[in-house]
Amino acid sequence: MNFKNLISILFFGLLLLTGCTEEADIVPQDQSLNGTWNLKNLSGGFAGINENYSNGTITWTFNSQNQNIVVVNNNEASTQFIYDSGTYNYSIIEINNQKYLQIDNGEYGGLNISNNNLVIDQDIISNGVGADGFILNFEKINSSQ
Repeated sequence: MNFKNLISILFFGLLLLTGCTEEADIVPQDQSLNGTWNLKNLSGGFAGINENYSNGTITWTFNSQNQNIVVVNNNEASTQFIYDSGTYNYSIIEINNQKYLQIDNGEYGGLNISNNNLVIDQDIISNGVGADGFILNFEKINSSQ
């Protein structure tokens, strides 16, 4: 093998290695997410919304076994920002130790669970940083399974 061929092979090998993007891992469903979560606050967006909600106004119930969310939305004014009442499929992907919530195969935002608090930040997205997204703060009502 001559020197030119060796350099060409090394160059193309290097291109292949550096051209690879980081893949998302679909993580096993987080058991700490199971249960019913009460939306306490919705903030952000272009208009700078900051809305507090009383218990039971908007709840999301996660079932990791079925990989679905049951949304109960009793606030008609919020349906432009939050899902209507219904059942939706979900999954969680993880990239560089950051979890992202996907609902019906669409990315919804960065996911952070701490004790009985759940934060979904729509400005934390898997392919960069979003703009004018919302931050949803939930408090756990009860656990299931």
